[in-house]
Amino acid sequence: MNRISPLTRVIFQGEALAKNTLALNYRVRDGKIKFASNVFSFEKGSAKPYQQSRYSEFKVNSQGELLLNAMFDKTLKLITLL
Repeated sequence: MNRISPLTRVIFQGEALAKNTLALNYRVRDGKIKFASNVFSFEKGSAKPYQQSRYSEFKVNSQGELLLNAMFDKTLKLITLL
């Protein structure tokens, strides 16, 4: 079982959350909902391995902001620096 979660619903400011749910901040671009961190910073020369990334794992802070925790390729293999 993977832990890839699809978007299940959109709530609007002031709406109550169901049990065991998190509110995530999102942006709308080109009519599509996008979840993203504001900044991805890589040490100089270390970004190349991450170009194959297709999935990301995020932590969510108390303000609903996403914090990048890990990146994975299309087969869900963790991308690491050697």
